[in-house]
Amino acid sequence: MMKFKKLTGVTAIFLGGSLAFTSMIRADDHEEGESSQGGKSISDVMKAGFKGKESMVKRIIAGDEKDDEIKQLIELCLTLEKHEAPEGEAASWKEKTDALTKAAIYVYAERDGAREMLKTASNCKACHSDHKPD
Repeated sequence: MMKFKKLTGVTAIFLGGSLAFTSMIRADDHEEGESSQGGKSISDVMKAGFKGKESMVKRIIAGDEKDDEIKQLIELCLTLEKHEAPEGEAASWKEKTDALTKAAIYVYAERDGAREMLKTASNCKACHSDHKPD
């Protein structure tokens, strides 16, 4: 049985708001390639959060994140969820982007094992093999 860390009032409010926000984003209708996160492209998201040895996601996994980087990562993950798979199966894209968002939210909530979950979910090759165009 999984043990959940007791959430503080602020964390619980943020998570509740995040889940409601995620539902609004998913339900909202945007033009192709745009998102409610300022219209960032997949490439913009990758550059902002995932590219390089000193990327935001790597700092977060290591526990060395700067102020508000976990919230920024959650926003980037939500942006990815809004995009259609550039290549490959839509169901696979949804599964991978959902796992990434969930892991980022769990890190924010300080759930046990969340950083390892984020490390697994942010595996570049696993996603790029299925979804990055040649």
